[in-house]
Amino acid sequence: MLAKELVVQALLVEGRSLLLTVSGSSMEPNILDGDLVDVAPIDEISKLKIGDVVLFEEYGVLMLHRVLRIYRKRALLKGDGALLSEGAVAWDLVVGRAESIRRGEREYDLRGLRAGSRARAWAGISHLVDFLFRLLARISWGLGGRGSSALRWVLLFLSRIFRLPLT
Repeated sequence: MLAKELVVQALLVEGRSLLLTVSGSSMEPNILDGDLVDVAPIDEISKLKIGDVVLFEEYGVLMLHRVLRIYRKRALLKGDGALLSEGAVAWDLVVGRAESIRRGEREYDLRGLRAGSRARAWAGISHLVDFLFRLLARISWGLGGRGSSALRWVLLFLSRIFRLPLT
């Protein structure tokens, strides 16, 4: 793990909120490269909800992804810009929750009722696209690969329809 990630985790463990600059496109169109995200420590995992955006460590790198499903010891997380989730992540790898996004002169609060409703809707749609993509991939595999390109085009079309920004 890089020293930067260790410092961020240490500060969050101490109970400090941090303002982090986003690098990458995994959360587009809702969180863009260069946005500032206010990340708060998580005092209780049980307070997280479907739709929350969390900061977690994977392979020594800190990433922001949305919570799609909550299990007892892990959560299904996915970047808003991805078609597929990477799978379930253990709770001990989740180090913080995004509270707000700053883009230029605007700030988007992620904690209110309206933001929470939008986030849950986004998570539901995202989970549905993830499920459909995996289901159609299995069907295509069962057909011996015939029709797989047509299925991919359908899924890409569906994913583009649902890629409407929340902010």
